[in-house]
Amino acid sequence: MSRLIKIRLAAALCLLMLLSIITSALPAAAAPWANRSAFVSPKFEAVWQRSDDPRVRDGRSLYWGFGAWFDYSEFYRESPNGLRRVQYFDKARMEINGIGGNTDVTNGLLVVELVSGQLKLGDNSYDNAERSPANRVPVAGDGYTTNSNSPTYASFAGVATINNGYRDADRRDQSIGDAIDKSGNKSTRSDLLNAYKEQTKLVVYNTTTGHNIPAVFWNFMNRTGAIIVNNQRTTGAVVDWSSAMGLPITDPYWVRAVVGGVEKDILVQLFERRILTYTPTNDAAYQVEMGNVGQHYFQWRYTQLGEPWNSAEPTLKIAFASKRDGGSEWDTYAMNADGGSQALFASNDTKETVPYSWLRSWKPDNVKLFVDSRRGNGTNRQIWTVGADGSMNRITYTDGSPIPPSVPYQGYIPSPSNDWNPSVSPDGTKLAFISDRDGGKGQLYISYVNGASPTRLATGDCNYTSPTWSSDGRYLYWAADCGGKSNVYRGDLRWINDSPSIYGEFLYTELGNIVNLTNSTTSDNGFPRVSPDGFKIVFTSNRDGNYEIYAMNTDGTGQTRLTSSSGDDLAPSWNLTGTKIAFDSNRDGNWNVYTMNLDGSGQTQLTTNAADDRWSVWGQ
Repeated sequence: MSRLIKIRLAAALCLLMLLSIITSALPAAAAPWANRSAFVSPKFEAVWQRSDDPRVRDGRSLYWGFGAWFDYSEFYRESPNGLRRVQYFDKARMEINGIGGNTDVTNGLLVVELVSGQLKLGDNSYDNAERSPANRVPVAGDGYTTNSNSPTYASFAGVATINNGYRDADRRDQSIGDAIDKSGNKSTRSDLLNAYKEQTKLVVYNTTTGHNIPAVFWNFMNRTGAIIVNNQRTTGAVVDWSSAMGLPITDPYWVRAVVGGVEKDILVQLFERRILTYTPTNDAAYQVEMGNVGQHYFQWRYTQLGEPWNSAEPTLKIAFASKRDGGSEWDTYAMNADGGSQALFASNDTKETVPYSWLRSWKPDNVKLFVDSRRGNGTNRQIWTVGADGSMNRITYTDGSPIPPSVPYQGYIPSPSNDWNPSVSPDGTKLAFISDRDGGKGQLYISYVNGASPTRLATGDCNYTSPTWSSDGRYLYWAADCGGKSNVYRGDLRWINDSPSIYGEFLYTELGNIVNLTNSTTSDNGFPRVSPDGFKIVFTSNRDGNYEIYAMNTDGTGQTRLTSSSGDDLAPSWNLTGTKIAFDSNRDGNWNVYTMNLDGSGQTQLTTNAADDRWSVWGQ
């Protein structure tokens, strides 16, 4: 049994069924932060249950994994609004493309993408974003840090069918001694050929892609046994290998890989969607296993998010702006959830640095705070990040400052302008923010997380503020004053292009189905933040005379007041689990940061300075 399986056995839990992701007017359940193991579609759960439900596992190796650990809506050109729903597992990714109303579960061509470096964007075989092949992701064994000499996906580029016409000869009835190293060099391992002749005898030749399949893998692919169908235990084919795996894109090769700290000989074969491994020294039930392609692909596509399958939940501090250093400008501080360990987070030479959102990651070193600051030319607000060590990195350059050659193109800027309220998407790849770069009022923009390819999302004579994302990346929420009172809005993101490649980045999206959720002509409503599970919004309103914190469903119904104080309560922010809310209030004469429970109970003051502490940011 592999080390990963032993680790994950201890964590196996009964997984929850949530809502279907079929597109509707309201956001579907999306819980990468509130409950990352939840299934976001019963169809995903049914596919997983067939082979990997504890009721039928019976000591055999897993086909998907112990459960899901990340879901999102990824760009796919032909899908409704250019987004398809996906959920990641150790061994693969499930997806529902929704094209033409089809809600069948499919599996992506993840292995093809990893070997070729071509991130698939749509149905057309040439509709890809060119990236580098996965040259730091081993195809078998432990991660790159402890397994750096083992072949990676990039190592197989010269022997794989990836839109290049490559084919191997029909070698049925021969046994496998072919080996490959990290550089892609081939050799012959006569010792392995002789030791495992029957297991590695080639028994099938796929004429479509031109590759041979050995007996040990063919038997596994056609395995029958206990399965779950319609939530009932029965027997049958464990998986439909043609849909679950796709066609072979290489012949089998022996590799040397470190597994649990021990170097072993492993036979691997790459298919379009999966990898099969044969480790002769494993226990019999685990000699053939599905490779951890879902983990491998996630590392390649979402390098900034770490390893959610192998990590504890992220822990984020409460960031806030403070004038406690005695100056007229705001500095950014951070503290623990109980108010302890309050410390300057951004460096001392900042000018009016105000926090807005966290890039959440399962790797602590990758956690970043997005802020807007006047640190550039000292006058205009620009977007920066603050790393876990307090180091600052500039993102936008619209203030007239010199732009370094390494900074991606951020559009034509006619005169120095301001960028503020940077809201990073849950997958860490996009920014929604406010800018007056087109002159006049603050407008709603979206860009890549590095500021590249900015797109203006909304037009009209409105002042926009406070963008925030739904947890599945399908919707944006914001506040806008369009000549009367400020209200909270929701809009569908309709993606026309999302192509981050080594040759440049091109993003274009529009807002559709814009809905005024608070729809007030007599009060101001703002500072919306969406809960981690995607079902609730907290916001502020002065409808009762002064600013208080309210909550509502994401369709605008069920608006409920959470605070009631003599002062103003503003800037609510959820924690990562959606169990607490931070906010700021001047109820005691100056601004301080507080927390409370979801129903408004348990309001606790965390900062007690004579100077103002404001604009708390916790889990968003």
